[in-house]
Amino acid sequence: MIRFHSVEIYNFVTHRHTYFEMADGQSVYIGGLNMDAAAITSNGVGKSLLFDAICWCLYDITIRGFKKDQVIGKNDDHTWVKTIWYDDKEREIEVTRYRNHPKHAHNVVLRINGKKASKTKNITKSGTNTHIAKVLGISKETFLYSVVFSKTRDSICEAKPAERIKTLSHIIGLDIIDDGLKLAKKDKKQYTDLLHRLDVKISTTLTEIKEGKRRLRDLKRSLKSLEEIERKEKKRIKDKNKEIERDIKQLKKERNEIEQKIDKMMSDLMTNEERKKELDVVRLELSKTMKKIGQAEARFEEKLTKYNITREAVTQCKQQSGIECPLCKQYVSPSHIRKRVFELKKDMNSKKQKKRRAGERRRTLEKTVKEFRIKIDELETSLRKDLEKKYYQLDGRLKSIQSELKSLKKTKLKTIAKTDTDELKKKIKKLKRKIVLSEETHSRMKDTYEKTSEKLGVADFWVDGFGPKGLKRFVINGILSVLESKTNEYLADLTEGYMTVSWDGDEGETVGRKIVEKLHLNVKIGNGEKRDYLSCSEGEKARVWFATDMALNVVKQVEVDVAFIDECFDGMDKNGVEKAIALITSESMRRKMVCISHREGVGKHFSNKKVVVMENGTSTLKAA
Repeated sequence: MIRFHSVEIYNFVTHRHTYFEMADGQSVYIGGLNMDAAAITSNGVGKSLLFDAICWCLYDITIRGFKKDQVIGKNDDHTWVKTIWYDDKEREIEVTRYRNHPKHAHNVVLRINGKKASKTKNITKSGTNTHIAKVLGISKETFLYSVVFSKTRDSICEAKPAERIKTLSHIIGLDIIDDGLKLAKKDKKQYTDLLHRLDVKISTTLTEIKEGKRRLRDLKRSLKSLEEIERKEKKRIKDKNKEIERDIKQLKKERNEIEQKIDKMMSDLMTNEERKKELDVVRLELSKTMKKIGQAEARFEEKLTKYNITREAVTQCKQQSGIECPLCKQYVSPSHIRKRVFELKKDMNSKKQKKRRAGERRRTLEKTVKEFRIKIDELETSLRKDLEKKYYQLDGRLKSIQSELKSLKKTKLKTIAKTDTDELKKKIKKLKRKIVLSEETHSRMKDTYEKTSEKLGVADFWVDGFGPKGLKRFVINGILSVLESKTNEYLADLTEGYMTVSWDGDEGETVGRKIVEKLHLNVKIGNGEKRDYLSCSEGEKARVWFATDMALNVVKQVEVDVAFIDECFDGMDKNGVEKAIALITSESMRRKMVCISHREGVGKHFSNKKVVVMENGTSTLKAA
């Protein structure tokens, strides 16, 4: 439970500097004395400003609705209020709020055990105010309706039937349900929009998938046609390659034949060289033969000389009976000489024949050699020309064959390396990958759609659950039952059972797009009929208001050890005030009370009394 310790006020409206402290278990009555206007006694002295200052310090609001700089008094150009509280852990919680302070500007400072917890400017103070409410464990609505009892603030009784549900929600802290409803509606809208976008995307993706599959079928048909064309082209290329192979084979054969011819030419050329060598041998033999012939002719000339000498000797021998033989150098008879002459003649004839034959052979050989030389020269000239011509022809043909072979090999190796089918296959592969990605995206979106649908179902559930006819209605109906029972208990003490109330709700009516529920507070007086609270007299309304606020305090069960009661007895007669004070006294057994009232006789029920004195426009808190 949060325990109130003290409040210190500086230049707040009419209070210049006020310090108020309460001990545990102590209740205080605060009266008023107006020294500036004795005719109005205790009114307008600044008693209620103590409660306004405490509310302003904690939540930046006042019970009577002061705006911003209206809280700054005339005694200075700035103001501040400091309150000190203690929690169950005995931590000291100090909250100080400033307005127009020269150092702290419009800041609010939260200190726990003297250590600063947060500080922020007024225009961005929601975080700090929320933090203060969290530390204290009390929202501003709970504080206003369960800690402060004042007719100045809004009341569920005084509210219109259409506003009472909202006011009751604020009082009992059902704003979290309204926040939940807002979040649920936001989630519902978000999920609905997401589902709509997913519908569009899924539809678009399905269209893309269908279009992709259609294009894939078209591409496959085109690929099939192109593959058929390619198959025929490959067959044509294969046949062409076979033909090229045959041509290559034929060209190789022709090349081999040309090479053989070239080899034969080279062989013939070598044969002519051999013939030349043979001719040289014949020439050598002819030279040798001519040499022998020359030698034979020399010997023949020698023998011829001898023969001529011998013939001369024979002539002489015919003239003489005897003569010396020039051959044998003997003195021989003429018969002997004749014999020798005959022999010589015979030998000469033989030599002549040999000489003739040698001459004929020489002439034959010379003619043969001359003819052979001419033929060899002609053959060499013809062979050289033929060989050069054929060689150049064969060499050109060989180069042509090699070029054709090279070209044919290239043509043979050149297949359909890159055709339309390759591009088409790439497109098909790319399209398949795109279709797979689209299908995966479609699958993910379907999963997201299903999950979002589930979340939308949950959001719908919470929209209904947090809606006017959901959890809030269930809680409010339960609370109204307890509130009605507890209010009637207090009214029984205040009116001795003469007055009872009933909280009646209706299903509400649709206004625009909103369902407006109405909560009626009906009062039954004596044995009369029920009538609306707003139709009752001021005294009746004062009793119902007091009983209802007390009942709300019990229903809420706020964990604060203090209650601030501000002019709650207006409209009651003396008997009503006595009974209301009795109820307050019983409540003071649970928590301490700070009671402000201008009614006479209220102060006597409190042992501790203080008074706010208004003098020269300044409020001062003093001991009574």
